[in-house]
Amino acid sequence: MKTWFIVLLMCAFAAQVRAQLPNAEPGEQAILSAQRAEMTMRKQAVMEEHTKLRKQCWQRFAVNDCLRDVRRAQRKALEPVQAELLALNARERALRLKEREQRLQDKAKP
Repeated sequence: MKTWFIVLLMCAFAAQVRAQLPNAEPGEQAILSAQRAEMTMRKQAVMEEHTKLRKQCWQRFAVNDCLRDVRRAQRKALEPVQAELLALNARERALRLKEREQRLQDKAKP
C-alpha cells in the first residue's frame, strides 16, 4: 500500500515538473530525467509488489499456477511503464540528434 502511495506521489511530482517547464530547451533534459526517475519508481513498486505475491504463492498447494498468474499480472502491469520508457528513449534520442545537428551547424559557421 505504501509503495502505491509513493508511486502516486512521484507521478504528481513529475506532472508538476512538466507543467512548470513544458518544452523549454534548457530544461528538457531535466524533464526527461524526472520522467525517467518516475518510471523507475513505478517499475520498482510493481516489482516489489509482485515479489511479495510470489512469496505468498509458496504457501499454496498449486505453486506453479500461482507463480504463472503472478508473472502474467506483472507483465501486464509493466506494459504501460515499458511503453512510456520506449517513448522517453525516443524523445532522448531525438533531443541528442537535435543537439548534435546544432553543434555541427555552429561548427560549420565561419
